[in-house]
Amino acid sequence: MLINFFHGMVMAIADSVSGVSGGTLAFILGFYDKFIDSLHEFFGSQGEKRKEAFKYLFKLGLGWLFRFYSKLRKI
Repeated sequence: MLINFFHGMVMAIADSVSGVSGGTLAFILGFYDKFIDSLHEFFGSQGEKRKEAFKYLFKLGLGWLFRFYSKLRKI
């Protein structure tokens, strides 16, 4: 779980830098395919695959939100 949380934080950091995309860092760090596959399974599948995709995206999203809001509080 921590690695997915960390990946979300990295994506938020990249999104806060002008000209850099969270997707670019996901590609560089090697989890872009899993991210895209999880999105596809979440919106296109049902049952267990959808639950697993939701778990992954939820952990990633928690990391993204944590980093995004911690950055806002420092302003």
